[in-house]
Amino acid sequence: MPVLPEGRGLCALFHELIEDNENGGNNRFEVAAALNGRIRTLTGAEEGPFWGHPVKRKYDGLSFRKTRSTGIEEYRAIEQRLRAQKRNIQSAWKLMGAGAVGSQSLLGLGAVHRLLAHPAFGSRTRLWPFEPSGETSDEIT
Repeated sequence: MPVLPEGRGLCALFHELIEDNENGGNNRFEVAAALNGRIRTLTGAEEGPFWGHPVKRKYDGLSFRKTRSTGIEEYRAIEQRLRAQKRNIQSAWKLMGAGAVGSQSLLGLGAVHRLLAHPAFGSRTRLWPFEPSGETSDEIT
């Protein structure tokens, strides 16, 4: 059983949890710390997989540096394959620092939820690869 929802459920969760403020800031580090707590509870691990935050800040449940094993794969299958080819692939759990992509994942999937739920075109969208449409088109409508 996954420790977080998959597909649309994950997009909806991030949309629900992430709050943007009027100054361009957001609560992504607090959300990551809370998700770490949820994951620790479900897995029994000592640490959650998300890590990295601003140097001058502290977040209960979110470490500044990568921690020991969390019981969750750090890299997806494609990332493992690329790393085996000596590619410099960063972990999706890494929220801050050179090459970090975790923050973009948290924020981006919440934005994807807004597109999927949009009244004008949400019913025509698919969240690939979770929802393959079986058809292709280069038409934009």
